[in-house]
Amino acid sequence: MRYFLPGWLLFLLVNFSHAGQAQAWQPPNTDLGSLVPKPQGSQLPTTGSSLEQQQARTRAINQASIDQVDRYIATQQQRERALQQEIQVEQQRRASEEQARQQYKLANQQLYESTYQTLQGMLEGRRHWDLKRAVFLTENAFMNGGLDYTQFSTDIHELTQICRGLAADSARPDLAARFMALHRLMTDTIRVTYNGKLASVHMPPRYDFKDFWGREDYTMQFVNKLLATNGGQCHSMPLLYKLVADELGIKSYLSMAPSHSYIQVKDNRGVLYSYETTRGFFVSDSY
Repeated sequence: MRYFLPGWLLFLLVNFSHAGQAQAWQPPNTDLGSLVPKPQGSQLPTTGSSLEQQQARTRAINQASIDQVDRYIATQQQRERALQQEIQVEQQRRASEEQARQQYKLANQQLYESTYQTLQGMLEGRRHWDLKRAVFLTENAFMNGGLDYTQFSTDIHELTQICRGLAADSARPDLAARFMALHRLMTDTIRVTYNGKLASVHMPPRYDFKDFWGREDYTMQFVNKLLATNGGQCHSMPLLYKLVADELGIKSYLSMAPSHSYIQVKDNRGVLYSYETTRGFFVSDSY
């Protein structure tokens, strides 16, 4: 005997059966490998975990800022200490220089006073004017009396004798020939012979570019330094020229320009010519 179920009940049974089968179905194992996304758990953070992460990030940012400020302060403090050390070293250096200067002044007070009185007497006409003596006294005072005037005079005299030999001086000296000889002395290599044999070779003075202002070593401008090293500049070279010219009887003038000095000479008509000793040739007034 058959029993027939109502249509609506049969419909519900069929649908429930299909739903159970759909839940139990699994995707087949294919060869797609990693291309098939795997099921992931829930990615939505909870309220508590999100707040903790935000607080952790804030603490990390604040700590990084604090570390950066600390490094800046440490760097500034290090620079400040280095600057203070430099200032202290410089103060000690200046104090040492001042102490040495005072000791030097006390030790050379008498030499300075006597030099000053001699130079002042020359300028006022109470003493015989002597440029060679004045140059030596000035440099010797700076050198604490360590220079030798006899040697200084001998060096100037030897240069004068070279010029006289070049000029072939006779009983009646030729000033023009002496002038040309002095020009050669300042610009040319001269071989000095004695009894037909080479006695010495004189090289022309050269411009010494090292500390030519004399800011680090004031003796770089001294005529004594020029005689010793054959190197000078626009202070010592014109002075040496005039010292030799005076002994040769050549009328010359030590002329001054801003931060420079040079020589002027007169011809037979009284016309002045400017002579640049650092270059060894005549120049115009505009030069």
